[in-house]
This record gives sequence, C-alpha cells and structure tokens, in this order.
Amino acid sequence: MAHTVVLITGCSSGIGLHLAVRLASDPSQSFKVYATLRDLKTQGRLWEAARARGCPLGSLETLQLDVRDSKSVAAARERVTEGRVDVLVCNAGLGLLGPLEAVGGGSKMTEPGASPEDPWVKVEYAYSDNSLDPDDEDSDYHQEAYKESYKDRRRRAHTQAEQKRRDAIKRGYDDLQTIVPTCQQQDFSIGSQKLSKAIVLQKTIDYIQFLHKEKKKQEEEVSTLRKDVTALKIMKVNYEQIVKAHQDNPHEGEDQVSDQVKFNVFQGIMDSLFQSFNASISVASFQELSACVFSWIEEHCKPQTLREIVIGVLHQLKNQLY
Repeated sequence: MAHTVVLITGCSSGIGLHLAVRLASDPSQSFKVYATLRDLKTQGRLWEAARARGCPLGSLETLQLDVRDSKSVAAARERVTEGRVDVLVCNAGLGLLGPLEAVGGGSKMTEPGASPEDPWVKVEYAYSDNSLDPDDEDSDYHQEAYKESYKDRRRRAHTQAEQKRRDAIKRGYDDLQTIVPTCQQQDFSIGSQKLSKAIVLQKTIDYIQFLHKEKKKQEEEVSTLRKDVTALKIMKVNYEQIVKAHQDNPHEGEDQVSDQVKFNVFQGIMDSLFQSFNASISVASFQELSACVFSWIEEHCKPQTLREIVIGVLHQLKNQLY
C-alpha cells in the first residue's frame, strides 16, 4: 500500500511535534512522516511522544533540516527514499514585527529552473534570510542578530514600564504625606530622617480609622439634631394651636382645674399605692424584690382597684374644696 509522504518542519516541540506523532500513529497506517529539526540533539521529546502513542516501526523518521541552508535542504531531500513529498507542513513559527519591506529584503519563492510545484523549493525559499524573526515555541530557526535587537527592545520597554510604575508609587507616597496630617508632624523618635514607606502607610491607616470614627460621631450628632428639630417643630405647632385657640376664645379656661388640684389628685393616688407597696414588698434580696413587685402589681394595680382608689381620692378632694 502506497503511503502518503508527509514532511513537517519544526518538530522539536509544540504543534510540529504533536502533528508528526499524530499522523505517524494514525490507525490507518497510511502516513509516512518525516519530522525535520534544525538540531537533531533536540529530538528526544519527539521520540518519547512517539513511543507513548505507539507509533508503528517505520512510520516516523527524523531529518536534519535548516531551511536557510541550501545544502541542508539538499541533504534532507536525498534522505526521502520515496523520492516525493505529498504533504508539506511548514510549521516553523515565525514572528514579524513590522511590514516585510521595513524588516528585511523580501523572499523569493522560486529559483530559475525549478518547478513552482516542487515542495523542496517551497521549503528552501519560504523563509527569507533577513526578513522574519522566529520567536515562537514551535520554531527551530533563529536569526541571532535580529533576535538580540528584539530582546533589547523588549528589555527597554520593560524597563520603561517598571520606571513608570515606580514613579507612580513614589507620587502616591508623596501625596499621602501631603494629605495625612500626622505625616507632616515631626516624630522626635526618628529625628529629621525621612519617613519610611511602612510608617507612611501606618499613619495613613490610623488617619483613615480616625476619619471613620469622626464620621460616625458626626452622623450620630446629625441624627440627634434632626430628632431635636422634629420635636421643636411639633412643639411649635402645638403652641401655635394653643395661642390660636386662646385668641378665638379669650374667656375659655377660667373655670378649668388648676395645676395644684391635679397635683393633689396625683399625690393622693400615689400615697394610696405606696402604702400597699410598702406593706407588701420585701427588700431582703433582689430576687425577693422582683418576685414581690410582680405579685403586688397583679394584686393592687388591677383596673377595678385603681378605679376605686381614684374615686376615693376625688371624693376626698371634693370635700376639701367645697
């Protein structure tokens, strides 16, 4: 049975490695896979994965291939015993940091005398010597000079970002020392030394807690004042009604009971209740006091009993007044 010859570049790791193992271990056994690597010293992971997947003998071979080197391409071509490539997977991951015209000198896809359909031509010239920068985990191809330039730019960008972060943190601490009053007060324990970040943060936390307490206290004061205002409004309305009623009926209330009489009624009721309270309550202990109070209330503060006391007090005061 004729196999489908598959050549995959960049098989040391990642997509290239997994694709090669997947095709080589296909249950139909219809693929002959050539996995190429720029450095055969890195093929260990590929063969470990192939053994784990149970690839049949002869379904997978490795070739040394550097697409930038025409001699390497020719040598790999000679090792393909079938004399053809049915499927070509150019897997080497390449990163382009700008337009092709700005990065390098372009790439030619064919050479004089070669067929456009020749896969080896595509392998050899699919990558420009200077235009692309391999920076992917699946790539086996590196251009050292451009890579160093890319690393330098990344390092410079990282340094700038870190400096911005540190400047922002410093401005934040400076603002805290300006806002927090206790940071402006001289601490004699440290003398004229600059406040450390830890001290600034601690003073800020203490100040925030102080502000929370002050806010809570002010909220309680506002609540109390609102209640006072409400009470005063009620009193104002009541007094206005009293004044209006007096103006409408100036002689009303001349025959009303005086405050002294009302006090005498209240005093008489309380005296009568206190006599029974004093006779019934024991103060030897708090437990006895509690028990006696409840029993006294149940016995002497019934509505009927209170009614009789009030009627008696009113008769007594009536006899005194008239």
